[in-house]
Amino acid sequence: MTHFLVHLMLLTLTALATLNLGVVGLTRAVQMPLPPLLYSTDGRLHLFETNCADYLAACIDRDRLLLEGLDVSFPVAQWSPDGAFIAVRMPEEWLIYRADCLLNALVCEPHRFDPDANPNVRLAWGPDGSALAYGVEQYEREWLRVRSRGCWDGSPPEACIEQNVSTAGGFPIQPDWSRDGSRLTFVGGTFLDIYLADLVCLDTGDACPSYAVTREQETELWPSLSAGGTQVIYVLEQISVAQIFLLDIETGQRRQLTSRAASSIQPDWSAGDRYIAYAGFAPDNVGLTDIYLLDLPRALHFRLIRSAERDMFPNWGP
Repeated sequence: MTHFLVHLMLLTLTALATLNLGVVGLTRAVQMPLPPLLYSTDGRLHLFETNCADYLAACIDRDRLLLEGLDVSFPVAQWSPDGAFIAVRMPEEWLIYRADCLLNALVCEPHRFDPDANPNVRLAWGPDGSALAYGVEQYEREWLRVRSRGCWDGSPPEACIEQNVSTAGGFPIQPDWSRDGSRLTFVGGTFLDIYLADLVCLDTGDACPSYAVTREQETELWPSLSAGGTQVIYVLEQISVAQIFLLDIETGQRRQLTSRAASSIQPDWSAGDRYIAYAGFAPDNVGLTDIYLLDLPRALHFRLIRSAERDMFPNWGP
């Protein structure tokens, strides 16, 4: 299956326009309104939207219920980079919805995705939503499987292209694909480290060499790649709490992004690499989580979504 990447890796990046303003002797970048955000609350899928031009000012927020009945233990929903599809983890299966149908409260007939997809791993959207990558266990082997968009968009069967790729590091869980299509990260290995694979391998055969970019004594989880695949954010489970770190893949430099009294988990990087949304436990550890926002250039944290339930698994829209 030659030139697999040629058909998948078409991505147009729109840079955020910034303007420097002097405010009380400080220079700040003007924020564009936040992208739409998916998140789940105890098995219910929500869409959060805001008109914020600057989150230090007043905002008008809108929160809508989109879907009920998600898998309670793993209620993940993931929006394709082009905004056309939303993959949702339902009990025992993944479903792929057309976003325009789900967002407009229509009667939707979703595509039932590959039943071999492991129920407890993420799906990784490829560039422009042109493919999905995910872990499978089949024939006593562990694979990274890549499926093209033709497998779920209603195209004829011959448009569905599937490729199994073997990776170093064991079973690839929680994969994430950079928006330019160049790299894929996942959690693997005996001690659950963060691995990286350069996806030129999709054109060169069924082996996809990967290597660990973290070698910690603690567990690392839930990696999210920057648009160009040069940086990765992830959760480091420490003795008492979990915190979010950023690793520059090229230099190996690492810095801690959260320092909360309670754990910060499930980070997701927005398309422009500016915002990171994540779930954070309540400081009193009652088991409730809220959704937080980190404006990375300004190093500012905000609690974005708060309810009396568990608000989890934030995922930015296009």
